[in-house]
Amino acid sequence: MHYEPKASAKPAKGAKSDEASADFSDDFEVLSSSVAMYGKIRVCLAPKTSDNSSGISEDAHSIGDEVIMFTIKTKEVEHFDCSFSGTVVEVEGDRLTIQFHDDRPTAPCKQSPDLTVHDVLSSTVRLRKGNFDKVNLKVLKALEELLREGVGHPIAGGVVSEVFEKEGSSLGSSLVPPSPPEERDVQDKEGLNEGQVEAIRNALNGTVSLIHGPPGTGKTTAVVRLVEECIKIGWRVLVTAPSNVAVDNVLERLDERGVDKMVRLGHTARAGGKGRGRKWVLGNILDAHEGMEIVEDVRKEIEDIIGGMKRKRGAERKEGWKRVKEDRREIRDRTDRVVKEVVGNAKVVFATCVGARTRVMEKEAFDIVVVDEAGMCLEGWAWAAMLKGRRAVLAGDHLQLPPVVKNAKCEELAVTLFERMMGRGRERR
Repeated sequence: MHYEPKASAKPAKGAKSDEASADFSDDFEVLSSSVAMYGKIRVCLAPKTSDNSSGISEDAHSIGDEVIMFTIKTKEVEHFDCSFSGTVVEVEGDRLTIQFHDDRPTAPCKQSPDLTVHDVLSSTVRLRKGNFDKVNLKVLKALEELLREGVGHPIAGGVVSEVFEKEGSSLGSSLVPPSPPEERDVQDKEGLNEGQVEAIRNALNGTVSLIHGPPGTGKTTAVVRLVEECIKIGWRVLVTAPSNVAVDNVLERLDERGVDKMVRLGHTARAGGKGRGRKWVLGNILDAHEGMEIVEDVRKEIEDIIGGMKRKRGAERKEGWKRVKEDRREIRDRTDRVVKEVVGNAKVVFATCVGARTRVMEKEAFDIVVVDEAGMCLEGWAWAAMLKGRRAVLAGDHLQLPPVVKNAKCEELAVTLFERMMGRGRERR
């Protein structure tokens, strides 16, 4: 869903020149605030005056957008020249819910050095879209890891060697080829054609393998059955794709086949699809986990403290923020323990390629990583996921539309890892 701002909106007074050139939204007011996972603050906003009856458009703030919130100078409340960064986590009609990355402004407020987002919740605010630096930084960090570790990567060294071995790259040298494992066969072949059985067998016995085929040839079925075969062996599996839709498609198919102990990473607003896959979303699992009961109590305590903060000044206010900080630390610690337990016990973890680089996954490793829709996946995104596994499977069709690269100077990025590997396969034949 999208909320479309009015084109006539002007930038906030006091905004810097680069900000002033950006497109700003309508004037918003804060309807409510709450404490979310890890103690993060959320606010629900609505336009102060709106002639947008549906609130839905194809051009606006969408779930997952990075946004900057600016305060606007009005007669009603004191104005603070500051901004806060966050992510749109919910869109309902003309209402937006934003989760802030930090209570503090993006730059210190000169008028009030101790200012937090809670001090401006009675202000009129405007939004502008942020950038995708967070996503790009995750990919860049993955590529830096690839360059730094190469074939010596503690998890994916074999994958790196296999990918680069024939390209004359230093990344693919200096590794002694591993002894071939005992040949594994597909245990359950019912309902599979010869091509699917061969693709699954290759994936079980190779370090890097491809599942290729045009639409409608059963690639997703092969991926689903491959995951089941891996579970029988006792392998942990990471299933990824560049899009949430592709990830959730595999998740729902496995759920239909009775696979359990799965976890879907990602925000509850956009992960898990609209059906039975929702129950496997990490946030939903945590909501029902008994270990989170105390966290919920602490969260309510934070909301109560913040609610009364407006009436406090000086030492009393400082003491209140100290208590909030302590409570947040407790929320983070308790949540981290439960998340580690849930994700660590999962047989199959699902995430977008970039989602595989979240904090939750920092210390996780997998026996095999599956990248679906690999023909539409930028190579950097593929590596973001593949460095988490000892084996990799790329499933897709390089003859379909490639990933969108808008900058002509970067057009070579449209050549995916899947396409390069397919080309290498043709050279070998």
